[in-house]
Amino acid sequence: MLTISASAESNNVPIPPRADLEAAFHVLKKGGVPNIPTVVSALNRELAAAEPDLARAARLVSEDPAMAGAILGLVNSAAFGLRVPVESVSHAISLLGLARVANLVTAESLGRSMVDRHPGVAQIWESSVEEAKAAVAIVGLIGGLAPDEAYLFAMMHDVGYLVLAAQHPDVAKTWNLQQAAPVTVVARERREYGADHVTLGYLLAKHWKLSNRFALAIYHHHVASCAGFDDARLRTLIAVVKLANYLSTRHLRATELPEMLHYRLAAKRELMIGDEDWDRLQGEVL
Repeated sequence: MLTISASAESNNVPIPPRADLEAAFHVLKKGGVPNIPTVVSALNRELAAAEPDLARAARLVSEDPAMAGAILGLVNSAAFGLRVPVESVSHAISLLGLARVANLVTAESLGRSMVDRHPGVAQIWESSVEEAKAAVAIVGLIGGLAPDEAYLFAMMHDVGYLVLAAQHPDVAKTWNLQQAAPVTVVARERREYGADHVTLGYLLAKHWKLSNRFALAIYHHHVASCAGFDDARLRTLIAVVKLANYLSTRHLRATELPEMLHYRLAAKRELMIGDEDWDRLQGEVL
């Protein structure tokens, strides 16, 4: 059941104002809120168990061939740095651990559940997939986050857009333009749709039982600067997804608009990416 979170701010990172939460809550209730997919709930139960049944967890994922294929494709990518090919979900769990594989399954399952309900949002979801791949490439170069953590956050950070696009088709039609104006888009959403995608994403993250850090990072991923936040890992999540957004947007648009330039500079500062690493990263992603 969807509720308005009353969680306190964490490490001086503010939560959404009550009025914004209530506005987003009504938007979500209007469109219907997707429940946590069965496979995600089952994996969470295994993770919470004193002795998780790894074989059962592998079977749960493998029952969906498309899901299993997507997970194997991810863990066999260069960013995961595995020295041997992963040939099965059970093999992935034995090498990476259940928690890391569960992150990847969560990302795939939650996004798919939204797209299945609202096929018109597929373009936005595909954009999130590209950003997630870029995020994995970024952490593969600089570290700071596990690839599965970067992938899950990049897939989830714009999930609120899927809600807006399902109710307002013009959101999907102007997606590329919105991506190129990441700083001002949130205020415009509040004016035009009555709620913004970052607060919607915060509520969905809470509903889906993602971590408080993830929920707060989703809410703040469009702020001009998060340098004042004490939570270094949260700052890294936001900086990685800003840079992934920049790289994937530049892949579609040759022109570097001012807001995207600010995104790039702020993220590079936070992640301490020098010119040599930046050139290498662009070569991998663009």
